[in-house]
Amino acid sequence: MRKRPNPSCTGEKAEVLIVTPPLVHCNSPYSSGPRLAGFLRSRGIAATQWDASLDLILLLMSAEGLRRVAAAVRTAGRESSSVRSFLRNRRRYVATVDSAIAFLQGTRPELASAILSRRFLPEGPRFSVIAEIRRRLEHASTPERDPIRFFFGDDIQAAARYLASLYVDDIADAIRDGVDQRFGLSRFAEELTLRAASFDEIRRQLQASGTLIDAMMEEMTDLILTALRPALLAITIPFPGAFYGALRIAARARKILPETRVAIGGGFVTRDLRQVHDPRLFEYVDHVVCDAGELRLLDIVLSLAGERSRLPPAPAGKKRTEPLCSHLPRKDPAPDAAAPDYSGLDLRKYVSLSETPNPMIRMWTEGKWIRMSLADGCYWARCAFCDIALPSVRRFNPSSPDRLARCMEKAVKATGWRGVHFTDEAAPPALLRRLSLRLIHRGPSTAWWVNIRFEPPFTPELAQLMRRAGCVAVTGGLEAANDRLLRLLRKGITLAGAVRVMRAFRDAGIMVHAYLMYGCPTQTVQETVDALELVRQLFENRCLVSCHWHRFALGQFSPIALAPERYGIRLAKMPIRRFVCDSLNYRDSVRCDHDMLGRGLRKAAYNYMLGFGLDMDVRLWFENEVPAPTIPGDAVLRMLGDRCLSERQGLSL
Repeated sequence: MRKRPNPSCTGEKAEVLIVTPPLVHCNSPYSSGPRLAGFLRSRGIAATQWDASLDLILLLMSAEGLRRVAAAVRTAGRESSSVRSFLRNRRRYVATVDSAIAFLQGTRPELASAILSRRFLPEGPRFSVIAEIRRRLEHASTPERDPIRFFFGDDIQAAARYLASLYVDDIADAIRDGVDQRFGLSRFAEELTLRAASFDEIRRQLQASGTLIDAMMEEMTDLILTALRPALLAITIPFPGAFYGALRIAARARKILPETRVAIGGGFVTRDLRQVHDPRLFEYVDHVVCDAGELRLLDIVLSLAGERSRLPPAPAGKKRTEPLCSHLPRKDPAPDAAAPDYSGLDLRKYVSLSETPNPMIRMWTEGKWIRMSLADGCYWARCAFCDIALPSVRRFNPSSPDRLARCMEKAVKATGWRGVHFTDEAAPPALLRRLSLRLIHRGPSTAWWVNIRFEPPFTPELAQLMRRAGCVAVTGGLEAANDRLLRLLRKGITLAGAVRVMRAFRDAGIMVHAYLMYGCPTQTVQETVDALELVRQLFENRCLVSCHWHRFALGQFSPIALAPERYGIRLAKMPIRRFVCDSLNYRDSVRCDHDMLGRGLRKAAYNYMLGFGLDMDVRLWFENEVPAPTIPGDAVLRMLGDRCLSERQGLSL
């Protein structure tokens, strides 16, 4: 008899069911669900949360789930090294998967020694990285040759989490190669969504019987909806990799509970479905909500109850066929007036994955983080590459330090977790100063990390204050890592200033991650090579712990898209009515093989984050010949030296 899915929500009859669709990271609830639940409950509305993303992962990563995966793999007959390894060891995977997941959930810590023995869990292609690191260590100037001890020392729990995460990655690769090529541990059908010039292919796959994963999503939906029978299904879609899963759940809801209304919203909807023109989307959903969703969701609930709301009426006898854009009037209360509410979620089931030895990169997938925001919108809102025309970015609405401290305490008490991830576009330094003082006054007991701008107000003194208040890491955009391009992109920072800020945080014991872009408008090969040399020096001089390079994408609501000629580009012709418009195509006045350069940048960053290759000429990371860097080999030291000189001058004054 097939095992029924065991939902992550504890469940009670709900007026509104808030759904996080497959797939997002599985270590903590995504921030929008608890935020919406807290807001609705503060208004007296019964709201329950369902983390469908977590439930799908737990169903797949179970003994019964892997039996079904193995059967589907054999039926499909696809070949890959991951598939062959999985089938060869399928009985061992089935026998160990429940224990491995329990360990990663933190409920079976005693398994660490067994996992570290390297005999308990089967090892597939993902474990080859350990042998590769061992070869690197043999040529490095370190006496330690064991990769696990080199990175984790005597922390056997962290070391075992890393090995167990590689084990999970092996299973995920086998599912992707052998069952459903759309699958990833934190995204599903992302490519299908992003390439959707029309709704045709998405709709065709939704109408098909689908794969094992489609079947599992429908089984979970049946179980939840028949138990809760909500009046409104509110599905929050933060990323394109959760859109297909949202529509699969919505389609199932249409069949088993046709009277239930369906609303979708979230970051992906706000950015990419804001100008949706295809009425067929409304075969699956009733409302498409853009921008801040709290008040619009409240309006929908009130309209369902027959009460007066600000919801614009649909044409008589017709379905709504355009998004609802929520513009917050000044007279309305702030939508974040209530603290995030995690009640109804079974927090014991979240799974921490440690897929890299780098401690900063692990923070996105490892550990139980309470996700919340310091403010809505961005206080800078001038970057030329950002979608600042959107109200959700342009409208800046900060919370008070007292309220933030109370919300943190309430969330820590409710969850038992002692870590907070502030998910803001960029946290204002003045607000962080006031919050840090408030947390120190209350007695800091919570670790937290936050996204910032690398700007001068983040002084060494403020960095030390934030560390005393519990800050363990900051992330920020260095973008093209070139002063000309930073000016062109209206970033409002300089390289020298950003380097000093990074070092101030590192000196305070706070980890630093930099977001980097390549392929920016008019960016040359030389500027790209120079950027990599600068990043190499940042790692070498202990300013960075991690970084991520991504290809520049032209957002349709950005200043560059509104005036492309000012930035040296021309917009390419596109279909008049494209279903998903995540980015615009353009032609750059500067010709450059950014694909080749991107591969070299990512390869270099991967090695730098492990501590390797810092003494190599940066040109060696690229497949094709590139020019030598033009910045001096001590550029970062000179920038840091300016800071020391200023401090000495200040003391003499």
